[in-house]
Amino acid sequence: MHRDRSTGLVIFGVFQIILGLLAALMVHLAALGAFMSRLAPGGSMRPGQFISGVATYAFLAVGLVALGIGSVQMKRWARALTLVTSWYWLIMGTLITVLMTAMLPVVMRGALARAQQNTPGGPSPGMSTGIRAVILTLIIIFAAFFLVAVPIAFVLFYGRKDVADTVRGRDPKERWTDQTPLPVLGASVALFTGSMYLLLVGWTTPLFPFFGRYLTGPAASACFVAWAGLDLYLAIALFRLQASGWWIAVLVAPLRLLSLILTMEKQT
Repeated sequence: MHRDRSTGLVIFGVFQIILGLLAALMVHLAALGAFMSRLAPGGSMRPGQFISGVATYAFLAVGLVALGIGSVQMKRWARALTLVTSWYWLIMGTLITVLMTAMLPVVMRGALARAQQNTPGGPSPGMSTGIRAVILTLIIIFAAFFLVAVPIAFVLFYGRKDVADTVRGRDPKERWTDQTPLPVLGASVALFTGSMYLLLVGWTTPLFPFFGRYLTGPAASACFVAWAGLDLYLAIALFRLQASGWWIAVLVAPLRLLSLILTMEKQT
């Protein structure tokens, strides 16, 4: 007999729903930011930036709320998808937090130096250093909590064997997420999500890195569509455990990385 984890599934599910509602709130804040940018001296936010931001937050909101409801209902698919997405959330969140910790002090120091040069009689260096330290600490703590601590909690809970046994007992019917191992499911979900994002970027901000230069306009949009189509095929092929998906993914990944590196090096 396994320990029943129904209460934990409900608690974590409600937390996911709350996170989804916060993401939905960001949609309204993005709209407000676009409106306020029209009053700024630099001009209004580009439509592509606004659409991309709103679509990203809307996707996160829908996904988190759906997973939260599925967890409250103790569905197999909700547990599987929450676990694989939490792993990606943890990996990317850790990288982002490390980069923020390394780069934010330099960025804020430069911004403060420019502000002191442009504003005679500004705040003293000692006071500015103290304020900067407090702001940096708060930002890093906030990032570490939502980008590292929260996904760790999800991974540890949804990865438990008794949680898997609980959802199997409450949801005895086999679901589509049971048809493939969890690591493969995670790769398939990542590729599918990436394909949707590429289509969005190709529509809103067509700027495609292509072996040393950036393509723009219709050519860039066409490359994004082709890239998205390839990722969608790979997502389906990996989910079906087709060997062709693995071989194509292994061959294409270095080419993509090489194209990005060459373009970034040439532009810098």
